Amino acid sequence: MAVATAPWTLYSAVFTAVPGIVLLGYALRRGWHRRRADRRPVRLGRTGRRGLAVWAVLFAALAVWILSVHFSSPRPSYPTLSYLMNGWFENYAVRVGGFAAWLGLGWWLVRR
Repeated sequence: MAVATAPWTLYSAVFTAVPGIVLLGYALRRGWHRRRADRRPVRLGRTGRRGLAVWAVLFAALAVWILSVHFSSPRPSYPTLSYLMNGWFENYAVRVGGFAAWLGLGWWLVRR
């Protein structure tokens, strides 16, 4: 049902959000958010903090770039990844495969 509806509609959003909510509920029930007694907290040294700061700056720069491109126009001149993939996802089989991969990735992350 999630891929059978037209994209960017309420139905597609609901059918896409429901599995995510179910997986989140399962993850919370498994207790992934609770601290385990057998694991010690990670202590970052100077190099670790510097590396974390570099990754945070890179992630923030990427987020700013993606948001600026998203709100720029015209879209073909400044494409986002979702815009570039629209041609691929016009095929129903590709949409089903992408949705199944999304569900599989979510399940894999929850099971870890």
